[in-house]
Amino acid sequence: MKYTTTIALILFLYFQGTSQEITNIYADKSLDEVLKPKWEYPYEKNDFSHYFSKYPLIKNDLLIHHFNMDFVVDLKSSKQLFFSITSDQQVIKSRLPDSLLVYDLMDKLVIKNIFTGKNFLTKRKYKKFGFISDGDYPYFLKDSVIYYLEDKNKLFAFNPFTKNEVWQSEFPETVYTFQEYKDNLINLTTRTTFYQLDKNTGETIWSLPIITEGESSLNGELNKQGDKLYLWAESFGLNVVNLNTRQIESTWLKGRDNSDFTMQMIFENDSIFARTPMNVYCISKTTGEVYWISDDVKIVSDITLTDDYIFFEQNGKEGLAGVITVLNRHTHKIEYAQFTSEKYPPTDDNYQNQLDLSKIQFLERPYNKKYLLGSSLHNVYCFEIISIIDE
Repeated sequence: MKYTTTIALILFLYFQGTSQEITNIYADKSLDEVLKPKWEYPYEKNDFSHYFSKYPLIKNDLLIHHFNMDFVVDLKSSKQLFFSITSDQQVIKSRLPDSLLVYDLMDKLVIKNIFTGKNFLTKRKYKKFGFISDGDYPYFLKDSVIYYLEDKNKLFAFNPFTKNEVWQSEFPETVYTFQEYKDNLINLTTRTTFYQLDKNTGETIWSLPIITEGESSLNGELNKQGDKLYLWAESFGLNVVNLNTRQIESTWLKGRDNSDFTMQMIFENDSIFARTPMNVYCISKTTGEVYWISDDVKIVSDITLTDDYIFFEQNGKEGLAGVITVLNRHTHKIEYAQFTSEKYPPTDDNYQNQLDLSKIQFLERPYNKKYLLGSSLHNVYCFEIISIIDE
């Protein structure tokens, strides 16, 4: 049985003699040595979109998030800029030359006109299931058609200007994720199969079964590098699909312990940093060689990659999320854990950090190499990386 102290530094001495049962790796160093809260802003209330993991969009130093469409965050000043305030709206408009911003929520599509700050269109839809378009960020309208999922297995194309459906395609399984590819194609995965569609008609151009037996499923996003897709499948390993030959070019890590499931891959030079529920893997993207694997730890967020460290969140006490953790890329060991800021102390009746109560979703890279950006079920957070020094 493994024990640790509480998360909050201000209560460290008080709880020094109190043990808590945990099942994860903690570190002797606490996060107040490397991180401090910079700001946090809340989502809109009564929005059920938080049932699905979402990411902020960063453009021209503005942070835009699905969960509050009233404002953006100026990352230069750390201030909120509201669409409804004329002076703020002028700043937003000057920094975002694109005209229409699309928020794809659980029960509706919302398109905001950047130049006016008003909603251009709100389209209701059935509650969404599974994953969504690749990355799940707010995005700017590229052409006159938007694409979205309904009814688990249907992909729709919709013209927001005419308010007419352009086409719909139905699949035999739940659609997991999709992405627009080149000028006229859509890449899409279901539980077992990869599809490439004609963007103008919705017709399937070709498909490729990845999982051919059992109840396994494809995991994660459509990880595209050039003309290749890297698709991770339970029990079927990491599959490299060549989009030109339409074949599986390589399959790596099949049957390896703790490697059969991932929800994230970050590409850096020749390396892939893959996050599974129990490990971080560093893999060659050309040969599939495993360069290193982290110790087992229950990872419940995406990872943020810096030159020397990997940030993520691990499961906290009693199965609750909230322990922000720092893995050294060079030693492959966890160096820092336990969030210890006075801004988030436990309450008298709850001896856990308040961040323990919400899952945090991180961006792949820190903003300006200095700020760790993430979101929980209720807020968007910014932490400043204050001091990481190799010893």
